[in-house]
Amino acid sequence: MFTKKQPVVFETKNLESMTNCLNKDELESLVHIIQSKIKMAYYNKIDLGSDREFLDNFPKGQKRDLEILRGKFKNSLKCPKCGHLELNKNGITNNRQRYICKNCRTTFDERSFSPLSNTKLSLDTWLKYCRFMIKGGTIKYCAQQVSVSIPTSFFMRHRILDVLNLSLRNQSFEGLVYVDEYHLNESFKGKSNNKFIEEDRYFKNFEYENLPRSITFTFMNSNIFLKNPAKYLKPIQVKINTAMDRNGHILTRIIENPYFRSYNKKICQDELYFFEGKLKKNVTLCSFLNYPYRMISNKFKVNFKKAKSRMSAPIYTVHHVLMYHTKLSNWLANFHGVATKYLNNYLAWYSFLFKVQKLTKISKINDLFMEFATKNLSITKKEIQTRKVEFI
Repeated sequence: MFTKKQPVVFETKNLESMTNCLNKDELESLVHIIQSKIKMAYYNKIDLGSDREFLDNFPKGQKRDLEILRGKFKNSLKCPKCGHLELNKNGITNNRQRYICKNCRTTFDERSFSPLSNTKLSLDTWLKYCRFMIKGGTIKYCAQQVSVSIPTSFFMRHRILDVLNLSLRNQSFEGLVYVDEYHLNESFKGKSNNKFIEEDRYFKNFEYENLPRSITFTFMNSNIFLKNPAKYLKPIQVKINTAMDRNGHILTRIIENPYFRSYNKKICQDELYFFEGKLKKNVTLCSFLNYPYRMISNKFKVNFKKAKSRMSAPIYTVHHVLMYHTKLSNWLANFHGVATKYLNNYLAWYSFLFKVQKLTKISKINDLFMEFATKNLSITKKEIQTRKVEFI
């Protein structure tokens, strides 16, 4: 009978005997292979281990507060309320140095007037929450992993996303700028049972009966056998614009659906707001749609090139924007719907993940943490819950 071959066991004591017969060139090749394997394992998003092993990758205590202070006041230490430069030290609270402004008498430290203010959560909790946001976790999943309640998880998420939304929407594009559109159904997920949908609906300036015939067929159910087709309306869609250039700048925002503009609004006004102040000189807009982007290029006095199709082409193409929208759609599907009034925050979240996709996992988490911890933005839970749809 054939005996079963025993698997080779690589033990530490056997490694030295295995490498004794190798010459210098072979040893260098072996070291190169091992280094490449370790590098690939690191870049392939290996597990960061337990919370304790994860937190060991970041500074602790006063070193972490000092990094936040340096990131928040890059140019000079000044009052976050009035911008005055003359400050005095004002004692130490919770091992953090506080300052007082000589002008407005406001006291502050490195966490004041930021998303970290007015919260009892520790920095370790915020760091762990960033870890699971990089994974694209849902509110419930992040709450379970960080051991907080679901309302607290919702509050933490939108404090972080508000900062990302503000920091990414004021970008400037240069060179060849690719533009395309994407449509999503209007959503009222999370709406209170005490409120009517019409209170949250943005598109109130039309009646279905008064729509032009071609547009009515777009949203009305065409089944002629229904007794009341108006009860089976197709969902209204919001239009999303995405612009990106070759230097890594990317902006994805909701713009108003042009079918439902009020009559006193100028043509293409929403697209003009989208690009206003964001196009540098010698910019060339590239889009598959001829209208309205040719009008926008004439307005801002930039060049325009029309892509022959949305598929791949050597230079003038919007194929990578199309692929970006496809991946965005798959990513949003993990949340089983996103309320339209919060959609811009989620678009900014995905844009951030898209921009840092080549970084290591630790670098992504650190960038996300420092991005929101060093910004002057303090928003309450009530302001988040009562938010309206934000355009442009």
